[in-house]
Amino acid sequence: MNEIKGSAPHAVIIGAGVSGLTTAYCLQERGFECTLLASEVLPNTVSSIAGALWEWPPALGGYRDNALSLTRTKRWALTSLYRYLTLPDARCKGVFSRPMNVYFRCPIHEHQPNAEKMRDIQRHVPGFVHDPTLAKQYGVSTSSEIVDAYQHLAPMIDTDVYLHWLLTTVLSRGARLRKTWLTGSLVDEEEKLREVYQAQVIVNCTGLGAQALEEPQLYPIRSAMVRLRCRGKPQRWLQMGHCLAHDHKTREKDSVFVYPRGHRHVVLGTLIEKGPTDTSLRFDDYPPLQAMYERCVAFLPALTKLPIDPVAPVQVGLRAFRPCNVRVERDATCPVVHNYGHGGMGFSLSWGCAEDAAAFACEAIA
Repeated sequence: MNEIKGSAPHAVIIGAGVSGLTTAYCLQERGFECTLLASEVLPNTVSSIAGALWEWPPALGGYRDNALSLTRTKRWALTSLYRYLTLPDARCKGVFSRPMNVYFRCPIHEHQPNAEKMRDIQRHVPGFVHDPTLAKQYGVSTSSEIVDAYQHLAPMIDTDVYLHWLLTTVLSRGARLRKTWLTGSLVDEEEKLREVYQAQVIVNCTGLGAQALEEPQLYPIRSAMVRLRCRGKPQRWLQMGHCLAHDHKTREKDSVFVYPRGHRHVVLGTLIEKGPTDTSLRFDDYPPLQAMYERCVAFLPALTKLPIDPVAPVQVGLRAFRPCNVRVERDATCPVVHNYGHGGMGFSLSWGCAEDAAAFACEAIA
């Protein structure tokens, strides 16, 4: 575990979403004292309204990593999977490991990226089954024209419960949380920050905030989901996730995600839009949301039995994407470590990226 010897070093973590909190947890494992600085704290962080479904990269939502990045993201995802699956009392902490069914309109072997991803999942992820009849077993509409499918185990995170556990854990271990807004270049401000907080290293987990502090090329992707309310004991098909993979032969936004959130909700998704940044979408007056809902219901007709959640019917957030994918590295000019740009894979990569960031922090003060 490479713990720091002698007096405890101090790290300032900028950002208190899933990346910042997980990084603080991993730094504490290595003997660091931590101070978290954030412009938004729970329950108002972007992570609080994330889909929070663990996925093997590349994400089924559509974007493809380059080969070098994909090697790293696979390693980070596998580390995160292990952490979720071995977390004691996981359900009490908001982590539900459930079957995830992935459906295809074309034979998987006909599309090399899909076939390669399935082989990776078969090799690394528990509960793998390749079975084209899964669609029929779980009530997928025949109009969806599913011809192939596989199933595997996937952590599905109840973000409210999980992030609360993560925050209270790092605070109980001595971390301090300060709500503050930082401006200007992080590289220019790092010396002042380290002096004010008597820290030896800064870890940048700002997500989209890195656009102002560090990297103008970072850009937002708006994602939106519709939340349904469960009634009574959920049927078997509601105790697992369902995903219709994007049809690589078309440009249509035809992917579908349906998966349970904790015990009380089912999440439908996902609407992904580049450009718009307004997060105050309403189901009743935004046709793309309604179209997404109708697409999910057409795919799994039994969803019509579940009412849209009256308290929080729509969840909208801005995900931070980078042209070169995730940034987890030491800054070459100062004792700053970067951990941001996870896009829609924040929970899937959180533990792997945090462990690397903590290791870089140790190197930065060595």
